[in-house]
Amino acid sequence: MIITLLLSLLNVGLVVVPIGGAVGTLGAIDYYRRINGQSPLFSSGGDDGGDGGSGGGYGGGGGSSGNGSSSGNYTWPGNEPNVTVVKGGVTVSEYCQQYATVNITTTTGQNYTLNPNQWGWTESDGGGLCMNVTSFNNETYATNTTAPQWSATWQYDAGSSDQPVHAYPNIMINGGVLPVKMSNVGMMRLDVDWAYLDAGVAVVGTVPATSSTKTSTATTKAATATTKATTTTTPAAAVATSSSSADTESSSTASAAVSATTKSVVARSVNDVTFSANVAVDMFFDADAEVAGLTSNATYEVMVWFAQFGEYTDPIGITDGIVASQVVNGVNFTLYAGTNDKEQHVLTWIAEDAAPKFNGSILPLITGLAKLDLTDYPTSSDYLGYFAFGSEAYYSADEVTFEVESLSMDIW
Repeated sequence: MIITLLLSLLNVGLVVVPIGGAVGTLGAIDYYRRINGQSPLFSSGGDDGGDGGSGGGYGGGGGSSGNGSSSGNYTWPGNEPNVTVVKGGVTVSEYCQQYATVNITTTTGQNYTLNPNQWGWTESDGGGLCMNVTSFNNETYATNTTAPQWSATWQYDAGSSDQPVHAYPNIMINGGVLPVKMSNVGMMRLDVDWAYLDAGVAVVGTVPATSSTKTSTATTKAATATTKATTTTTPAAAVATSSSSADTESSSTASAAVSATTKSVVARSVNDVTFSANVAVDMFFDADAEVAGLTSNATYEVMVWFAQFGEYTDPIGITDGIVASQVVNGVNFTLYAGTNDKEQHVLTWIAEDAAPKFNGSILPLITGLAKLDLTDYPTSSDYLGYFAFGSEAYYSADEVTFEVESLSMDIW
């Protein structure tokens, strides 16, 4: 997270120049203390009379499992100024608003836009989310499609059954690449390395260096999670290993096996966790190029879930069972289909096991739809207008962090 990085810089004697002066610096220190369970520097006027810093830092702890009540001792810092730190050629920024447009431009190559996107949440609901973004001031990245490192730390109480999602913090492709007619698309490449951390401990993926082990207690918790994973009867382990990423594009496509056979529901979720979320690419399609970019109006939504956590994350169409399965880049995806309350046709591919590392094209999951006995799906004559990667945040009793250590998205 941003503040962990700030302290790391300070510990090695580097000079950090905060934007916004002393207020920003004190805000950063206060935020760091909150997320590590320490008492805040400043009393929160809107606190419900909780006991200061107790209860688990960012998330405040104590969220009920399903009744939507407030945790009580958590103060969302979204109305405070953003914390932005510049060191050399790097800028590290924190965004805690409900919505924010964070444009990442490059001198050559792919542009991106990030957004905390707390679309299913209001401040009165309790909890909240903060997004941290690390960008390069010279607007030059490792490759033409490299995205900045970013993370989202959040805590929400359980929402209603008809609206369980609180937010979709994400990064989307920007800068003239979209909309594009599907008949002109030859590649949808995603190269990503992500992790989910519960109270600082990696549940899936590898803990990045900037979020490294905090205490011996964290190490013990990680070991306990691994022990549980070896003895649990749940099909998906709590600590997942990375999926095969060495497959070439040709072998990924060649090994793709589409089968619209079984209607049984496969248990895919990582259940040995205290939170509910997914990690997903979200795409929208329509016959009209402009409408394809409107997430509320596009005819089709196609999602590719690389992980599913907890008990509240069933996809649309779950009651109809699995429509098909397909293997892409060594990952077995199962498909669900249904219609949402906006009358959009939603197709959701879900990885059978969590895939914290993925390097390959997901285009076969789109083109493969034509081989199925479906009545509603995007075709080669439709336009892709929106392409984003992020995590749908449903519920957590304490703070969890979605870390995107490296990411590259390329459509051509």
